[in-house]
Amino acid sequence: MTSDRRHAGLTQAKTHFTVRPTLAFAKLSDGTICAKVRDVEAKWEMTMLQVDVAVEYGKGSCPYTEILRHENEHVSIAQRNFREAEQSLKRDLTALAARVRPFAVSRNDMQRAAKEMAERFMAAAEPALEKYRRDTRRANAAIDTPESYRAVSARCKDW
Repeated sequence: MTSDRRHAGLTQAKTHFTVRPTLAFAKLSDGTICAKVRDVEAKWEMTMLQVDVAVEYGKGSCPYTEILRHENEHVSIAQRNFREAEQSLKRDLTALAARVRPFAVSRNDMQRAAKEMAERFMAAAEPALEKYRRDTRRANAAIDTPESYRAVSARCKDW
């Protein structure tokens, strides 16, 4: 076994979030252009969830199996936290969409209004995204302890 078992396995998870609100515009009788949020398309996906085990542990060996078992705990953490955060994110964005009232824009500012609204939704999403990152770091740290590594090591004789 390597002198530092913390580097025997690695789980990497990456997510990507995009949001695109669609605005509806109406010209009022006084010439004012009124904008309102018609729809919000938000997409949050896990773009990578990869587990690697150091090459010196032969596939199928006891150490490989135990390292993989430990790394799969990280996979479960990432997936569970993602599902929970995704629900929170949907609630936050739905609530924001319901709160946004129609607003006046000039003809020259219609594109800028759409861009600013997208930025507003992106900012509203950030607390849920950050909570996902924080909760995932905390849960991963809870299983990446000297005690955990000793327990993994104790399950195999052939490190």
